[in-house]
Amino acid sequence: MNLGNCVYEDDLWYHGGFNDAAIRMPQLELSRALNPMTQIGLQAFLLTRDEHEATMLAISVKRLVLDTKSKSISFSPTFVYSKSRFSPFYESAEPYWGQPPHAARQDSWAYSAQLPLILAFKDIGVNCSATFGYSQFSADAKFKVSGTYPDVVMQSFSYGPYDILSLV
Repeated sequence: MNLGNCVYEDDLWYHGGFNDAAIRMPQLELSRALNPMTQIGLQAFLLTRDEHEATMLAISVKRLVLDTKSKSISFSPTFVYSKSRFSPFYESAEPYWGQPPHAARQDSWAYSAQLPLILAFKDIGVNCSATFGYSQFSADAKFKVSGTYPDVVMQSFSYGPYDILSLV
């Protein structure tokens, strides 16, 4: 869930993010059958540690299209929003974040849509799937660009949006 690694360019000093000391909210998964052919689902996730935070929310609908004795076909469109943030609240020793009260920060976010097609062969117990996906990643950062602390010069940077198409 460290989205900054997906979009920041090499010349931007980027704080690596989370480690094992992070506080994790267990992933929340809820699903409910709307009728025998349709099921709706919701997933949420939160990860935080000190000045780092990452969140994810996903909504999906699974629809059974064909169901026979030997096979079934269904699809499950899924939409996902995720965001990660680094906002140093201390006097950072790193040269590019600057000192308070300046609001150095980096935000990264992604939107994703997936359309999996699921084929189940009941007689032999095999499931197959193909997924078409689209994701868009973006990032913004604001940090100190001067080399000395007394002359703090804050500069804003934007990266993206970057589009990714996939077929798996």
